[in-house]
Amino acid sequence: MNKKSFLMFSLLLSSFFVKSSDGFAESKSSEAQGQKYAEEYVEPYPGSYAASILQMNSESLFEAIQDGDIVEVRELLQANPRIINSLDAMNSTPLIKASALGREEVVSFLLEQPGIVVNAKDLFGYTALMQACVGNHESVVAVLLRDDRVSSNICDAQGKSALILACRAGYADIAQLLLGFIRMEGINHNLVDPSGLTALGHACTEENVDVVRVLIRSCVDLISAARPEQSPINIAISRGNNEIISLLIDASERAGLGSAMQRASQVAEQQAMLAGMMPGMMMPGIRIIRVF
Repeated sequence: MNKKSFLMFSLLLSSFFVKSSDGFAESKSSEAQGQKYAEEYVEPYPGSYAASILQMNSESLFEAIQDGDIVEVRELLQANPRIINSLDAMNSTPLIKASALGREEVVSFLLEQPGIVVNAKDLFGYTALMQACVGNHESVVAVLLRDDRVSSNICDAQGKSALILACRAGYADIAQLLLGFIRMEGINHNLVDPSGLTALGHACTEENVDVVRVLIRSCVDLISAARPEQSPINIAISRGNNEIISLLIDASERAGLGSAMQRASQVAEQQAMLAGMMPGMMMPGIRIIRVF
């Protein structure tokens, strides 16, 4: 018996030995049902032969995803749907793994499977969407966002959303995708993470000019931050990035945010004075402190 025949034989055995109270054939494509499968997955009969086979089948599924072998992924899941929400050593589900690797075809197939948990988190607190974002897999992000079950507002273990992760990394196209998809829950453009920064604040910190442009076009809050000195304009001034400073000032003038931007600018002026610089002289040729 060759390896593939043995694998398929094992799948059939696991399906025979491991029984589900509601039956896979009648399972519904719902998050609740998927969570039930995920909880039942871990050794339904601890130490049993069936549990050992399930583990082997799960490992084979992750290997197929790693290789991008969509044919093998289909065969494994069709023979044993139970492994759809299995976990690897990093607590990643098959969907998280496929998203992290940019396997668009595999991701599309997995999303069609009954009982899949689409918003599960790995050891880093990343969902499939987050992994696709940090991997800069634009096509996978688009596939995930088209599924109404996928949430764009979940935060990782450090309190950062998919949008913040994309903006920190400088992925303007990914940020545009996240901002452009209209859904019932809406995406929180102005989330302040535990570090005190919004997506715009992170983009200014990393000096990602293209991301700043995308965020400004999407009408994000130009002022929000945990503390005044963490406002986007203050960060841009502290970095000395003339292009971002001009973008923020022009956007604030169009939005009529004179007083708020002025307060933020006053904080920057005080810091400049403490650093031994003359007021209004932060960067030559740029309106920074006295802008209104």
